[in-house]
Amino acid sequence: SSSFRPLPWRGVFSNHGGGEYKVDTAQQDLRPALLALLQQRFDAKPLPSPAGEDPRYTQVAVRGETLTLHPLGLYANSGRPYFPGQPGDPKLQQALVKEVGDAFDAELAAGRHEALFSRP
Repeated sequence: SSSFRPLPWRGVFSNHGGGEYKVDTAQQDLRPALLALLQQRFDAKPLPSPAGEDPRYTQVAVRGETLTLHPLGLYANSGRPYFPGQPGDPKLQQALVKEVGDAFDAELAAGRHEALFSRP
């Protein structure tokens, strides 16, 4: 029967540094889909790429944090001085990464980005 439904694609979180969300199963660059989600739902602002920056990385500003998007996901940039509960706090960054990742997982579960998982 054709009632078999594969489990939805989903990302994996890790909490080292400011946190990371990664979709290892993606066959195509996730950045356009992630960027669209971040701009629509999180009011993200794309940041200019630093000179000499790897072109596979895209940075956006969200709620005072810098998120770095890469072909398989995103992570929060930590490592600058911060006050607890203020931008730069790894706990806040991890919570933001989790919120964005959960929102993207929900889109994946709705079947919105199937093309990302087939070979180009």
